[in-house]
Amino acid sequence: MKKAGLLLICSLFFINANASPALCGYKDFFHFSTDTTPAAYISYASYDHDIFLNVMSPRSFLIYDTPACTSGYADVYVNVDANSGCVLHIKDGPFMRHPDVKAGCTGNLQFLDMTYDGIGTHSYSLIFR
Repeated sequence: MKKAGLLLICSLFFINANASPALCGYKDFFHFSTDTTPAAYISYASYDHDIFLNVMSPRSFLIYDTPACTSGYADVYVNVDANSGCVLHIKDGPFMRHPDVKAGCTGNLQFLDMTYDGIGTHSYSLIFR
């Protein structure tokens, strides 16, 4: 009986470890907040093989799922000039309620926060100063 119970628990764990089709196919849109200096722009973006990233404009981008339906990482470089900028390190994936964004900045540009634009939007404002 103990073996059967352990097998059932392990089976449920492995079933839940695979992404549900309902969670796959996510798209998250990111844009600079209206308070961000007009001089800020995306200078470069890269991503691993587990997600896709599409720069939509100099101040917005889209991260979306690959057929593998796994979490992945992207780096987005935001600059104001040659001496001021930030690298946003973004983790996104099907099991994440919201993407995780960390930043490293130099010069006069600072990353302050990311806010969710509202229920059902899958849109995020990036706040720089």
